[in-house]
Amino acid sequence: MNVCAQKAIEDGYDYLLTMDQDSSFYKDSLEKMINFLKEMKNNKKLISVIIGPVLFFLCYFLLPSGIFETPEIRGSLGTVAWMAFWWVTGAVDYAVTAFLPIAVNAVFQLVEMPAII
Repeated sequence: MNVCAQKAIEDGYDYLLTMDQDSSFYKDSLEKMINFLKEMKNNKKLISVIIGPVLFFLCYFLLPSGIFETPEIRGSLGTVAWMAFWWVTGAVDYAVTAFLPIAVNAVFQLVEMPAII
């Protein structure tokens, strides 16, 4: 089984179904399983999209002001956290992630816009 799993990984398969001699399925079981996995993949992506701005707001509002003195500093760190999370998870297209500092700065005015563009 390890050889089959390794081959599936090397060939880029998303899923590997393993069964033994007493496995049985209803007629539409495999189709239902694939649909469920696709739905879970979409939900994971949605959750990843939502977590990005949540990280920003956590940094912006909850980082200690004694250490990170200004909202601009906290907002900048929040933007970095948001971008890093989206970049690592691939939640959105990388071009959207790259545009994020401009969009965040347009709303929160962390620095003068020419400094970003």
